Amino acid sequence: MKLKRPFIGILLILLVLLGLPPLNSVRAQTDFPPEGTAQPTQISVDVVNEYYAVMRTTLADGTQLTADLINGPSEPPNRAAWEASRVSVASLDRAATLLPSFPSYSWVFGCSAVSGAMVAAYYDTHGYPALYSGPTNGGVMPLSDTSWPAWQDSVNHLYPNNPLIASHNGVDGRSENGSIDDYWVSYLSSADDPYLTYGWSQHASGTAIGDYMKTSQSAFDNMDGSTVFWNYTSSTAKMSCAMMAANSWPDGTLGRKEFYEARGYTVTECYNQRTENIVPGTFSLADFQAEINAGNPVLINLEGHSVVGYGYDGSTIYIRDTWDNNPGSLQTMPWGGFYQDMEMLSVSIVHLDNSPTFSKLSPANAFSSPSTTVTLSWGNSVGVDSYAYCLSTSSSCSNWVSTDVDTSVTLADLTAGATYFWQVQAVDGAVTTYADGSASAYWQFTTDEIVNLTEKNFIPLIIR
Repeated sequence: MKLKRPFIGILLILLVLLGLPPLNSVRAQTDFPPEGTAQPTQISVDVVNEYYAVMRTTLADGTQLTADLINGPSEPPNRAAWEASRVSVASLDRAATLLPSFPSYSWVFGCSAVSGAMVAAYYDTHGYPALYSGPTNGGVMPLSDTSWPAWQDSVNHLYPNNPLIASHNGVDGRSENGSIDDYWVSYLSSADDPYLTYGWSQHASGTAIGDYMKTSQSAFDNMDGSTVFWNYTSSTAKMSCAMMAANSWPDGTLGRKEFYEARGYTVTECYNQRTENIVPGTFSLADFQAEINAGNPVLINLEGHSVVGYGYDGSTIYIRDTWDNNPGSLQTMPWGGFYQDMEMLSVSIVHLDNSPTFSKLSPANAFSSPSTTVTLSWGNSVGVDSYAYCLSTSSSCSNWVSTDVDTSVTLADLTAGATYFWQVQAVDGAVTTYADGSASAYWQFTTDEIVNLTEKNFIPLIIR
């Protein structure tokens, strides 16, 4: 089989990362002397389609592994079918189970990084507020990428900016190079990253999850738009992040773990696993439903694309596919089936400490609102039945208003120039939990005073 040139480069670097000498040419199967349990004795490569290649390896102890090279398209391959399949939230079957207020971002930098960022953004607004700390939206990650301007790359392709996916100089208060500046040339480019080509120092990984996932980084021979995920080939075992870290295998799931840890959170479980349609006895529909019921979105890899599952209705799952930034739009696929002619392959699971702080998010305490309309939002409290908020002009409150399972509410026509105090509670049966740990932990905000120009003895300036 003749391999496309970008995949040849990926394979060569993967061989080096596995501790093997680079090949002079790519062969369908190659024998190597075993050098340890993590050393491959056989390697084969298969380019399945233009968005997906797989490297299969057999370790010296007989363990079979695969490295899935995902470089999903920036647009739906079959746009007509994609447009026809979209539905709105208004048409949602009420029997469906969906994670509330789930973000939707369009493709930039790589589908795997976009998917990882949507999961992180959901957690940012549901109990893990340090995942995004930029100046936009009061420090709460927006549900869409429309807060930032679009940009064009070297081949004039237009992309959105999204600092949680990939940082960019001049965007979201950044005044130095970021992911886009240092790593991006053009989609599917296998050229050296700009920081290597021009000899400047690359930025430090920090606020963008794509940095940690090694997406689009030529130093790990991820061509622009691609990310690698490791799995056991036919075993029902989970490929742990500990295994990948011990062998220095670059991997998108391992990168997600490192991002969460860099933001100060504890990761309790981290692994890749095939789905049951590929290897019987692996990650099942019941497992997926359990994740959603526990408040955990699931990053799913297809044969050439990464998406996020955030709900289900029987065996139909609801996904964000990285091609739409409208949170009110819904896409579905059958569990274990195909989406845009790409079959479901595996899941990427990263669990955070399941005791997030139930806290208020925005507006920030002591916030001065420029209007008399204010949106209150708070983090998720896992497993609760409903939420309620209370608003008062004093630091005591008794008028609690239910929001069902919604974690935000918009209040209009507030009194101008007034100071308001607010608190939120989560109700789980007979148990009530107050945000920020105490019933008296009120936050406050002040609405902007409307100035009456006549009362202020305003004298108009008349230009003759």
